[in-house]
Amino acid sequence: MRRVLQTGKSVRGIRVEGHTPKDPDHLRHWVVDYYPVTSEGEVFAVGTCVREVTEEYALTRDLAQSEARLRMAATQNPVHFVQLDRQGDIVWAEGGLHGLPVMGTTRRALRQELPEEISEAIETQIAANHEDDLPKVFDIGLAVDDKALTYQVNLDRLRHVEGSDQYILVFTDVTERRGLEDRQRVLLAELQHRVKNTLATISAIARFLVKGTKTPEEYRQRLDARLSAISRTHDLLTGAGWRGTTLGEIVEIEAAAYADTPGERIEVTGDTLTFTPREAVRIGMGMHELLTNAAKYGALSTENGRIRIITENRDGRSLIWKERNGPPVVKPQGEGFGSFLIEKVLRAELQGEIDMKFERDGLRCRIDLPPLAATLDGDDGPNTDTR
Repeated sequence: MRRVLQTGKSVRGIRVEGHTPKDPDHLRHWVVDYYPVTSEGEVFAVGTCVREVTEEYALTRDLAQSEARLRMAATQNPVHFVQLDRQGDIVWAEGGLHGLPVMGTTRRALRQELPEEISEAIETQIAANHEDDLPKVFDIGLAVDDKALTYQVNLDRLRHVEGSDQYILVFTDVTERRGLEDRQRVLLAELQHRVKNTLATISAIARFLVKGTKTPEEYRQRLDARLSAISRTHDLLTGAGWRGTTLGEIVEIEAAAYADTPGERIEVTGDTLTFTPREAVRIGMGMHELLTNAAKYGALSTENGRIRIITENRDGRSLIWKERNGPPVVKPQGEGFGSFLIEKVLRAELQGEIDMKFERDGLRCRIDLPPLAATLDGDDGPNTDTR
């Protein structure tokens, strides 16, 4: 008040806070204006205007805290905000995502801050969507430091800002999520493909077993044995994440059903042979048939019988199954199911060559398959055929 009296000039906007006797627990805020009251050019009094701004102060404080929380959320999390005016200039930007605009001292066009194809995609979305079409959600791809990123964009309209509508873009980093979704789609397609192949194999087994089976119980036992072989191979592949497996692993799980100490009676020597999941199921069935035959008529039907599997992996994958110390071998009169399965599955479905000889001292079976690289193209890669 003294300054107003001395200078004759108003003093406005003095902030005052305090409590009132009526509400001593509530902090209140006022703004006080002082102005001179003059007569004949002389200041003879000071006028006062007091306005309570407690609610305005609370709103301003809450807004500042909200902006601080938004800024922290934008910079600490995979999200980014960009506000555009009608001309496509950046009004406000905040966030911590790589490759996106940040707030500067002057307005810049979105095209100056993003690659042309990205800014064009965003502008196309804005131009194509009228009032009733917003909000919109779409993805954009961005390369930052040789890393491919995927951002999900939520586009909406801010109405009547500075006299006209503006646009808000909320970018979220969904790179990892989209990668997982793509992998899930591939896995589902692969699962469907493998289930179809397995069902087709089971169907063929079931049809052929009918021809050589005399009773329903015999049919059930023989079918159960073949299905168990398929199941064991599937368990092995599942444990390996369906990335494939080796001949040694297949022989180990199949031989466990026929020998107490399979490592002593069945020997696998030579190069490591690796098979794709599709090949592994069929090789597992082939090993099961050879082992079943050995347990009934060959080396595993005697106490001293042995089986040696010699492998080679050069121009192709080959293995020689050789039995010894078993009973004398006599070539069967007709084609049994085991021989049929080995011929059908390994020769026809895996483009293999089979040479089976019923030598006097034991069965000798040579199996030759194409190199692994030749089977990977179109064999067990991502299959999207859903027919």
